[in-house]
Amino acid sequence: LARIKVLSLEYQNVGGATRADQQRFKEPKAAMEWLINSSKQQGLKTKVSMTELAQQGQSLATAQLKVSFKQAHFNRLIQWVQQQNMTNLTLVASELKAAGPGEVDGFLRFEIR
Repeated sequence: LARIKVLSLEYQNVGGATRADQQRFKEPKAAMEWLINSSKQQGLKTKVSMTELAQQGQSLATAQLKVSFKQAHFNRLIQWVQQQNMTNLTLVASELKAAGPGEVDGFLRFEIR
């Protein structure tokens, strides 16, 4: 894990994250399409699904978008996650497990804010 952190920092210092176009999503479907397309552009194979969570005391449910992946190249994944800073998607949960040298399995969960 320490080696992955070092490689990630090295990669960011050399190339940095690619700037994504400013995106503001209102509908979960549009956000899902953007997550799928942007992950493909980054060379990541992902599966995107949506769940709605009801908040106590609120009549509207909050949509969460779950992006699952297997054997994702760690530095590409980090670069892709950094692109989300240019959107109104907020990372609310994640789980990463080492899958091999420089690769991870897991998921990321986003909300539209």
